Amino acid sequence: MARLGYLFSRFSGSIMSLMYRNVHFPTDGTNRTVSNCHTSGIMQATVATKMYMLMKNEGLDVTGLLFDDILANKELAVRAIFKASGLPESLVADALKAFDRDSQSNSLLSKSVLAKIKPLKFTKEHEIESSKLLVEMGYPPLEKECRLEGTIDFEKVLNMK
Repeated sequence: MARLGYLFSRFSGSIMSLMYRNVHFPTDGTNRTVSNCHTSGIMQATVATKMYMLMKNEGLDVTGLLFDDILANKELAVRAIFKASGLPESLVADALKAFDRDSQSNSLLSKSVLAKIKPLKFTKEHEIESSKLLVEMGYPPLEKECRLEGTIDFEKVLNMK
């Protein structure tokens, strides 16, 4: 999806706005073109984040997760997510096994297929464009941490703080 979004955002910002509007996502700041796939991904992330904040501000019971937090300590993350969700802790061991398998096996998104794709280079120009976009959308630039209100703190959920 990120590559398709990038393709559209290369030649028409209005297509991007239309695409987001059709799925009822916020469109402020999406009528633009970008020059690289990284910035396109960041734009898509900002739209998803704005959607999260809209739901949060409307009083819906939503919780944010940081992917880096999950990867830093998978067991702690799964235990906290299960506790916050009211799921039994007895299921944590089985849930952790999901990290050991390819959830996309036998598809175009499998690890073996994606491993054949050469990673894109992230240049200083990409960083500058991405940071500029983040600031324009109301977020800090890439070099600054961003933790949104309502993002789960695994240690706090597990009463470790």
